[in-house]
Amino acid sequence: MVFAARSFPTSYASTMNVKRLGMAGLFFSALMLVAGPTPADITPLLPNAHRALLARSGDTLSDGATLLRASFDNIYWLPTGGGNGHLFINHELVYPMGGMSRLIYTAEVGITHGMDWVTGTHFNCSGCFTPSGKILSCEEYPPPDSLDLGHVIEVHPLSPERWERKRAMGRFSHESVIIDPWTGDYYMTDDSYNGVFFRYVPVNGSLNVGDLFAFREPTNDWVQVTDLVHAEEEAIALGATTHQRPEDLVYNPVDDAIYIMITGNYNLPEVRMGYILRFDPRTQTMTRWLDGDGPVMANPDNVEVDSYGNLLVHEDQFPMNGADFGPNELHLIRLDRSIEPILRGNDLLGEMAGLAFAESENHFFINWMNGAEGSELYEVYCPLGWNAPPVGVPEAPAPRAEVRLIAGPNPFGRETMLEILGSVGTGAGGGEALRLDIVDVRGAIVRTLLVGQTSRAGASDPTGGPRMRVPWDGRDASGRSVAPGTYFARLTRGGRPAASAKLVLVH
Repeated sequence: MVFAARSFPTSYASTMNVKRLGMAGLFFSALMLVAGPTPADITPLLPNAHRALLARSGDTLSDGATLLRASFDNIYWLPTGGGNGHLFINHELVYPMGGMSRLIYTAEVGITHGMDWVTGTHFNCSGCFTPSGKILSCEEYPPPDSLDLGHVIEVHPLSPERWERKRAMGRFSHESVIIDPWTGDYYMTDDSYNGVFFRYVPVNGSLNVGDLFAFREPTNDWVQVTDLVHAEEEAIALGATTHQRPEDLVYNPVDDAIYIMITGNYNLPEVRMGYILRFDPRTQTMTRWLDGDGPVMANPDNVEVDSYGNLLVHEDQFPMNGADFGPNELHLIRLDRSIEPILRGNDLLGEMAGLAFAESENHFFINWMNGAEGSELYEVYCPLGWNAPPVGVPEAPAPRAEVRLIAGPNPFGRETMLEILGSVGTGAGGGEALRLDIVDVRGAIVRTLLVGQTSRAGASDPTGGPRMRVPWDGRDASGRSVAPGTYFARLTRGGRPAASAKLVLVH
C-alpha cells in the first residue's frame, strides 16, 4: 500500500510528532527534517496552524493493485475511539467511476489502510449520516437520458458495496442533504442553474416512503412534487423559487437555522459572486444572509458549522473569478458576518471540499479537490481559540444566543457531559421550566435528562455566565444502550427552543 507521506513543516514535525509518537515519532521527524515536507496544494493562513498531507488520488490501496480514485469531495468521519476512525471520501466522477472510498486513520500514523467502498454511482457530492448510522451520499448532474442516476444513495458504513438509491427522495442534481433534528425532515439542494430547495418528509422515518416538497419563497410555502423522476421540472412548473447553483447546506444548532450556499453564475453580474441564504425552519422564511464580494469571499460551495455557530465556508470560484481574486480559500464566517481566511489554495485549479472535524475543533480533515497535483486529503491543526465567537453585538443577534449547550467528549463511547452555559432562568426568585432531552435525528425523544424550574444561580463559566452540567451515558429512558450514531441534545426553556448540540455516539 502506498499513500502520500504524512507531512508537516519540519519545525512542527520536530515537536508534535515526537510528543505524539515517542521514539517512532522521533525517527519519523528525523526523516522529515532530512527530506523536507512533501509539496502540498494548500497553505494555512492562521499563525501556528499546520497541515499534513494524508493521501492523494492515484495512491495504491490496500489490495496492492487498486488506485485511489480522483475528485475528492465530501468527507464523512466515523470515529472509533482514541482519536482513530474511518474517513469515507466521496468521488465526484461520472458513472460508473463515482462512489466512495474508505480510509482508516490512526492518530499515531495517519492513513493505514484504504479500499473502494462504493462503486457504480455517479458524481457523488455531499451528504450526512442517518439515524441508523448509515451514510447518505448525493448524485449530482444526472444525464438527461439516465433516469436511474441522480438520487440520494444510502451507504452501509461497515460493509463495502452495500448501498441503495432512495428514489422517494426524488431525482435531480443532488448536491447535499441534511436532517432537521427537531422534525426529522430532510432538506436537499439541487445544484443547477435552475436549482430548487427541496424538503423530504419521511413516513415513520423511512427513506423509501415519504413526501417531496419544493420551496416557494414569495409565499414562504411548499409545493408538493409527485413526479419524482423529473422533480426539478415539476417543482419549477408549480412555482418553486430557483437559484443559480444551490450547493452545500448545513443545520446550525446555535441559531436553529439552515444555511444554504449559492455558488452563483459568472455570466450573470448580479449573482457572479454567489451568496448565502438563511432558512428558518420554524417560521419557514428565507433571507439572503450574505453576498459574495470577490476580494474577501466569492462563490460559496461546501460548508460546515462549529460549536459556536461559525460557518466554515469553502470557495468554489470559477476560473474567471479565480483569475481576478486568486485561489480558492476556506473562510470562517461568524454569525456577525465577519470573515477570516483559514486556508488558501496554491493554484487556481483546485477547491476545498468536505471539512470534517476530528476529536476536537482544533483538528479537522479537508480535501483539496482537483488541484495541480490531483485531489489531496489533509489533516489540519489550528491553535486554541482560532474559531472563537464574534466580539461585540452582531447586527442581527442569533436567536437564543444567550444560552449555549456544549458536550464533551464528543464523539463519545460511554459517557458525555452536557454543559449549559448562559442565562437559563429569570432570576433568583423564580425561573422558567427548563427541559433537556436527547433526541434522534427523526426528532423522537430518546431520553429526558432534566426537567425543572431554573434560576440564574449556578457555577460560573469563563465568561462570567452560569453553568449547569448534566451527564448522558448513551442509554434510553428504559436504561438500554442506544445504537451508535448521531443524536441531539435539545434544550427548551419555558417550552421554547433554547439550544441544541449534535452528539456522535460510538461503541
